[in-house]
Amino acid sequence: MKTIVLSLGGSLIIPEEIAIDYLQQLKKTLDTLPYKFIITCGGGKICRTYQTAAKQLTNPLPEDLDWLGIAATKFNAELIRILFEQEAYEKVATNPTKKIETNKKYLIAPGWKPGNSSDLVAILLAITHKTKHVYNLTNTNGVYTADPKKDPKAKLLKTLTWTNYLKLVGTTWDPGLNTSFDPIASQKAKEHKIDVSILDGTNLKNLKQALLGQPFQGTIIN
Repeated sequence: MKTIVLSLGGSLIIPEEIAIDYLQQLKKTLDTLPYKFIITCGGGKICRTYQTAAKQLTNPLPEDLDWLGIAATKFNAELIRILFEQEAYEKVATNPTKKIETNKKYLIAPGWKPGNSSDLVAILLAITHKTKHVYNLTNTNGVYTADPKKDPKAKLLKTLTWTNYLKLVGTTWDPGLNTSFDPIASQKAKEHKIDVSILDGTNLKNLKQALLGQPFQGTIIN
């Protein structure tokens, strides 16, 4: 059975409160597809809340802020593992460089180490499990020429090379950085020739089309 890696943005899991209805509908959508899924989980609102509090309490090191973010992804990963019940592997995958052999339909993973986001975990899992495409589910419908909230003339890019994407987002990481795809993960994807599709994870019909290899709204970076 084909294995697909999904990077599930924390903003979809917990935008403000935990997105119960969305997560239930996501499960229903994925359950209908004839694939195995490896799903990495972002930190979402809980990550931002704790990182903001740390900055108010003291002057934390970037690494400390990353550890807070990683802790948030672990909460979210356990929640998503529970969501998929008996179809999920019984433990979250804490080391993305170690292959887990399982017949379960779902394998769930949190963040791993400081210096990047859970997007890098998705790329490392793709490398480990020998798949060449990652689907990044976020709260925007792709990569734009500029911030569409600020620039009404911003255009959605259907395809983009890794070189050009890195020109847009830069090559350095800051804790809590909010980009379509983490620049550290992007460099690793470029190195290993892994394609990434970026799409609005809340549009489940569009997501299903993308996963089935049909035309979809979003951006493919390769």
